[in-house]
Amino acid sequence: MVSSVSEKLQKLPLSDRTKDEFFDPVPEDERVPLWMWGSVLLASILISCVVMGVQFGQNLRTNKYHSSNRNRLAQISLRRGRGPNVLKSGNASQLVFGGIGKGNNYSPKQNELLNSLSGMLALAADMTVDLKAAHLLRSSPKAVFYAQLCGAIVSIFISSSVYVVFSSAYPCINSLSYETCSFPIPDVQAWRAIAVAVSSSTLPILRSSGYTAIGLGFASILSVVVKYKLVPPKYHAFVPNFNAMGIAFIMNVSTYPLAMFFRSTVAFFWRRASAHNYQMYCFAIATGFIAGEGLGGIVTAILTIPGVSGATYGTTSPEASSHCVRLARHEIILYDRHRSISASLCNEFRYRSRRHDERNAKELMSVKLASQQPEIATFAAGCFWGVEHIFLKHYPPSQNKGILKTAVGYTGGKDSSLNPSYQQVCTGSTNHAEALRIEFDPSIVRYDELIEFFYRTHDPTTVNRQGADTGTQYRSAIFTHSPEQASIAKRVTEEVQAKHFTPKEKKIVTEILQAGPWYDAEDYHQLYLFQNPQGYQCPTHKLHW
Repeated sequence: MVSSVSEKLQKLPLSDRTKDEFFDPVPEDERVPLWMWGSVLLASILISCVVMGVQFGQNLRTNKYHSSNRNRLAQISLRRGRGPNVLKSGNASQLVFGGIGKGNNYSPKQNELLNSLSGMLALAADMTVDLKAAHLLRSSPKAVFYAQLCGAIVSIFISSSVYVVFSSAYPCINSLSYETCSFPIPDVQAWRAIAVAVSSSTLPILRSSGYTAIGLGFASILSVVVKYKLVPPKYHAFVPNFNAMGIAFIMNVSTYPLAMFFRSTVAFFWRRASAHNYQMYCFAIATGFIAGEGLGGIVTAILTIPGVSGATYGTTSPEASSHCVRLARHEIILYDRHRSISASLCNEFRYRSRRHDERNAKELMSVKLASQQPEIATFAAGCFWGVEHIFLKHYPPSQNKGILKTAVGYTGGKDSSLNPSYQQVCTGSTNHAEALRIEFDPSIVRYDELIEFFYRTHDPTTVNRQGADTGTQYRSAIFTHSPEQASIAKRVTEEVQAKHFTPKEKKIVTEILQAGPWYDAEDYHQLYLFQNPQGYQCPTHKLHW
């Protein structure tokens, strides 16, 4: 584009060149007037400031930084020879605002929110790609402006609706407790990783990883210099594409690379066989594939919500997803975001369903699911961050080891202390213990096994203390939910005492009490060490034998 403009400038008289720094070959009546695009730009800045301030609590100065940063990214993308990589623009914005957050002494949670918002607003630069493409295709700027304006307004409602559909169909999108997700979102994973990294007080990655990333960054810059300064044009295709390598690093599935390889192979041979047809139809067909994939994903998500997608009636293997889906037609819930049913049980159900033996299948599932009803175990073993982390580390729900979900909270306190806050519990006045509530499948992991693991992962011989953490909220306790659990807890305690602590001349002081009211802790405590890998963890929370 720059060369074509320069060529036109050389053909113009000098007097015409000095009238405008950049020559615009578009007729005057097709240009977008200043008052039109300026008023829309001003309105978008004002609306962004209002939303950021009212909904997300960002101050006016921060909003001003957001707006100016977004405009700079848009200008940079217009001046580049090719369209911007929006993911990199968003990540660059995150790095800038990570410094702003730390400079203002924001808490990690506030800084992560600021980072996410900055990356989101940087997506405004995406629209400049369409403007540039339209310019190269010699489309009317005014028509493109009208189209983008209408599209932006409609997309507000469409994007919100699509998000609701996908988050309902795939709950793993919004939860950090899932180690795998049937709907991967690598872009979001990259954003979150950067937000955590720039917000943490210490670098939450290995130094070797950081050095490798910096080295690859310099290598990518060097490859561009070498490509255009030293390598002959006919060999440019053999220079490594660091853009593709970067995408490969953040992709945790092989679906996209295989699709790209297959389609690029087809395009390569098509172009060699018939260049004219390739020029006419290839990009149109590729665009259709992309649009079809997006629409297909939306349709699949819609069908997943009532449980009638291909995962239920198609050929999707339950071993591959480790979950079954909800079959509303049989009034049996086989999918639950918090637990999974064994693959063999799903296979047996599907086999009978395909044979139209619905009544028999329903009776089979009713009996077997009844025997797999989850139970609750509640343990207190010091700071609940580390207790939750070590249980989920050794019993991850995604690996079907028995633990279905967890929550940290407060229990065992005074009857008069209802719904206590973290600050109130820390004073010791409510007598609540920081505790972990576990929902587990007894057909996979037994209650006595969980109790033994509980004793293995903390020091049960200290009163109201774990490591340097002291206070009644850090006491060791088992809160039982049935007489059977109480009996098992006492038996396992006696066994552990005799085997592991009597030889050391120590005595277990763990309380065994009937479970009382439970109060979930504040949201930022849930899965804390998974969201903040470098956060505080009590040194006693480790495997002691």
